[in-house]
Amino acid sequence: KYSRQALRQGRPQESPKEVRRDGLYLLLSFSLADNILKDYLREAKLLGAKVLLRGLVQESFKVTQERIKQVLFTGEHPDESRLVGIGIDPVLYRTVGAGEVPALVFVKDEKFMVASGASSIAHLLSLLAEEQARVKPWVEWFERRHRGFLQGGPTEEAPPALPTIERSVKVRADARGADIAER
Repeated sequence: KYSRQALRQGRPQESPKEVRRDGLYLLLSFSLADNILKDYLREAKLLGAKVLLRGLVQESFKVTQERIKQVLFTGEHPDESRLVGIGIDPVLYRTVGAGEVPALVFVKDEKFMVASGASSIAHLLSLLAEEQARVKPWVEWFERRHRGFLQGGPTEEAPPALPTIERSVKVRADARGADIAER
């Protein structure tokens, strides 16, 4: 509505304000094999991270929706272990400079920490903890949660608060991640 009014009144177009996105995200792409995607979705659910794609598959909502169903569903029913929210956010990809997936991202107060590369979520967390000690409670919590999950179900312990980020940080695992398929 605002855009239509601004165009009618001949105002120069302003960039939309970006919403503050504090949180924990796992950046993925359909360039990863389905079995690998399924594993990352399970880990994202266990971690409580939101999964983000950079864009649409083949620039189509319908194709993207079908691909998401392929990895979330087993038969006609969703697999509860992989049932995690998936969104599309090219702005966050650009903001953190993500060029490969998977990438684990903490965002707080317009600063971010990113760990990327072909590695487990636990390893990506530990890489971030090496850079900033404030991530260590997340590493320990995730280990306890994962251990509880392997023993019959995840623990009910609440996740730690998002760490304070003094400066934006990017780290990479030894193994390079996959290119991002979505434009």
